[in-house]
Amino acid sequence: MNRTFAAVLFAGAVLLAGCSSTPDGPTEAEQRQSYCDAFARLTPGYLEISENTETLANPDSNSSDKSDALKSTLDSLGSGTKRTQPYDCNSPADKDRFDRFVARQKETASESEN
Repeated sequence: MNRTFAAVLFAGAVLLAGCSSTPDGPTEAEQRQSYCDAFARLTPGYLEISENTETLANPDSNSSDKSDALKSTLDSLGSGTKRTQPYDCNSPADKDRFDRFVARQKETASESEN
């Protein structure tokens, strides 16, 4: 009887402690796919204009960098180098932008938790 009682107590304690084989939250692959989906939903050209705006607003940017940023923005708004294809997290051409996008998403998430 005492052994049965002890076994039931042990099993109850394990259940109360939250022993579970399921992970908390999404897996790393699921999280990356979520970021990829959000990245692909951005309007083509948004990130380029955003980067240029940051350069223009930065008081430490020199006049050459600001001039290049303004020219790039005007080109992307016109017909010059306007991006028309969606962003692709698996594309080598978009890798740096995807990495910055993920970093911003994580930063925003951590700010909202605080």
